[in-house]
Amino acid sequence: PDFISFIDSQHRYKFVNKKYEVFFGLQRKDIEGKRVRDVLGEKIAQNFLSYHERAMKGEIIRTDGEISTPQGVKNYLDIQYIPV
Repeated sequence: PDFISFIDSQHRYKFVNKKYEVFFGLQRKDIEGKRVRDVLGEKIAQNFLSYHERAMKGEIIRTDGEISTPQGVKNYLDIQYIPV
């Protein structure tokens, strides 16, 4: 299954699925309601937020990227930002 999250216009998580929890080693209650930069860190958040702003304006975006787990394991992702 895919990582799925819903993030609002204030950059706060409204929902994450189980795969998201497992990957980051956090429970849903420790993610939902928090800002992206508080969960992912400043460096990842800055990259994410540029795409997020475009999606919030209605653009569908597909890109790829690399992200590491808290344990340092690198993962390569196919990322889609879809406005809702």
